[in-house]
Formats: sequence, C-alpha cells, structure tokens
Amino acid sequence: MDNTKILLLLRQLFAEMPEFNKAPPLTSNQHLWLARAERLVREIFGENGLEHDQFRTSIEDLQYTSSRTPATHKINAILCRAMADVEFHASPLVVGPEASFVPVGSPFDILIRVRQILSAAEHDCLIVDPYIDATVLTDFATLANCTVKIRILSDRNGTKSDSLSTVLSRWNEQHGMERPLDIRLTKARSLHDRLIIVDKDRTYLLSQSLKDFARRSPGTIIQADQSLTQLKIGAYEGLWGESKSILETNN
Repeated sequence: MDNTKILLLLRQLFAEMPEFNKAPPLTSNQHLWLARAERLVREIFGENGLEHDQFRTSIEDLQYTSSRTPATHKINAILCRAMADVEFHASPLVVGPEASFVPVGSPFDILIRVRQILSAAEHDCLIVDPYIDATVLTDFATLANCTVKIRILSDRNGTKSDSLSTVLSRWNEQHGMERPLDIRLTKARSLHDRLIIVDKDRTYLLSQSLKDFARRSPGTIIQADQSLTQLKIGAYEGLWGESKSILETNN
C-alpha cells in the first residue's frame, strides 16, 4: 500500500475516532474502528513491530479493563507516531500544510487552533459534531468574524436539544443577522465524523468532539485533501438539507 493511500486512511481514522471512555462492552462501531486502526498500524510498523504489539495489547485492555484512559492514550500515541512516520515519507503535496496535535489538558491550545480555522472563513462555517452542548456556542461560535454564517450539525441522540435551543434563541435575539447561527439535528446515530468545513472549500478533521477536546486524551486536527473535502461537503450538505433546525424540532 503506497504512502498516499495510507495517509488518507489515517486521516479518516483520526476523524472517525470513537469515544472509548464509557464502560464496556465495546460497540460494533468501536470494534470496526479498532480493526481498521490495527490493520494500518500493522501495515506501517510491521506485524512483528513493537508498536503493533503495543497496539494489540491496548485493544485487549480496552475490552477487559474498567479504566480505559491509559489504553486510549496509548492507542492515540501510536497512531500519532504512525502519522509522523508516513508523513515523513510522503510527498509534501500529499501531507499538506495543516496538522495539529493537542496534548491532554490544553484548553487554550484548542481554542487558539479553532480560532485560526474559524477566523479564516469569509462566508460560511459548517461544524459537524455528534456531541455538542452550549460550549460550542459560548467558546467557539464567537471566534468567527461577524456576518460569517455558522452552521452546526449534530446528532439527535447525542444532544440535549431543549437546553441548547434556549441558548440558540438567546443568541439569535442578541446577534440577529450580525452573527447568523443555526443548529440542526440529524436522525439518531446518523453522525460519526467530527469536522469543520470552511467556505465549502476546506475541511478540518477533528479526532474528538469540541466540548471535550483533549480533556482525557490527546487530540488531533488535520486538514483533509481536496478529494476528501469534496466527499465530505457532498455528504454533509445533503444531511444539512434533510435536517430541521433545533428551534423547529422543539416547537
């Protein structure tokens, strides 16, 4: 498998990384993600490599221990080393200019990184995150420039729509069209990605949800290439069009 394909698969893997901190058993989506991740680690470091052995041990720890935090940290660290290894051998055109690693317990770092992304928008930002709360508005939506439309797409299963709709109403009452904002919910369990699409042109893949980013384990933000960006835009603009505003949902 060539480095370009491996790099794209790794970026997709980081974008779809599930939360592992809840109690066992693992879900089918978590098992599938781990299987894909293990296959890539084996491809990059070799079946008999130390990293591959550690990765397999961490998978077992996730399944059979009550505290998942150490295993989650180890998995994230191995995947970050895999990313660095592949980027080192890949073409600069493939690697791209945007990749950020956020250590555990670095709320200011994630604030600065997201500010850089949102403040570069001229017209529109679409934030896709299955698990959001009011902090997405209070901490992040204000980072965009005035008149830039902020759209937030979340999952009905992962969002407390009643409390969030109240916050959105207050936002719209104060800011109006000066800071246009809308939140829509998909059908339950329809979302897995966490990403930000800027001006329908650039996509940034987030390894964790914004409200808990790098709180328990390191996080990554990676800019997708144009081919993946177009796929993401097509998929999530479609879901946006099919979804209703959270204000309509609670009326």
